[in-house]
Amino acid sequence: MHNSSPVPLSIYIFSFNRGQFLENCISSVKRNTENCRITVVDDDSYDPETLNVIQKHQRQIDVVSPSTSPSSIRLGGLYTNMNFAINHCKDAGTKYALFIQDDMQVVRSIAARDLAEVENFFDANEQAIQLQTCFLKKEFQHRDATMMTLLATGSAYVREDDYPEGGHAYFSAVGVFHVERLINRLETLRDTEDKNNELCKKLGIKIGWSATPFMMYLPNPISYRGRQRTLALRASEWLAGSGFYPYQPMSADITNRFLTRDYSEIPYAEDWLTASGFRRGVPWNYAGGLSSLVAQGGWRGTIGRSLQRIRRWTT
Repeated sequence: MHNSSPVPLSIYIFSFNRGQFLENCISSVKRNTENCRITVVDDDSYDPETLNVIQKHQRQIDVVSPSTSPSSIRLGGLYTNMNFAINHCKDAGTKYALFIQDDMQVVRSIAARDLAEVENFFDANEQAIQLQTCFLKKEFQHRDATMMTLLATGSAYVREDDYPEGGHAYFSAVGVFHVERLINRLETLRDTEDKNNELCKKLGIKIGWSATPFMMYLPNPISYRGRQRTLALRASEWLAGSGFYPYQPMSADITNRFLTRDYSEIPYAEDWLTASGFRRGVPWNYAGGLSSLVAQGGWRGTIGRSLQRIRRWTT
């Protein structure tokens, strides 16, 4: 490892075949962190742009993938790769792991204050294994108004048990994980977000949502389904205007106003972040595919909803 000394936070970037996104993610992590071990867990990308990005950064950060790891290390698929990262942290003696994906960006500096709030959250919530450090999605603001509560510590929110589908209350694939607690309570992650959400629900383990998040998914990205970008997926994302829309880093003034606001104001990405090249009036969608098309509204939205119905009928 490039940094052999124990650190309080290790950062893992999970990537596959989105070189422009990966470059943006790595650069944002390097720009906004200090003294953190950074590892890219690449799922055997094969497109030249992604491989060039990995080659560019591999002297400053660690890179692992199924084809380059020792045979004793099992990799391949997001949740297998996440399990590798958790055990990698355990072996290194790292207390916390930050998981971030290639279509995400760190939008402001992760300072000592942020690490202190992570520590305070886990100290005050002994059952917690995860603090979600993403901004929230404004599409859920109406349910958040009545189904999301600021904890007494004031540093995080939790969602009610019956929070509707589409916004998990118990588990997310990204954010800061307490390594020892995750291993002790879950042993290993299951292979989908829904399965992990259900397991954590059964165990009574909820996500904490940071009141001062520092990262977010990029809006309206290109996506993969089962490691593929089919013609239908490409066509729907073309109609939706999907592409690469990185965030402008939060300025010192905006960051100060953000951190000193009344935390009863839930931090929605649309209220605080600006995505370069993205039309402001368009609803933000982060999943890609048909959901991005539906989010456009108008005739594009009608096409997207029709295609979603067809897909449900045929599957």
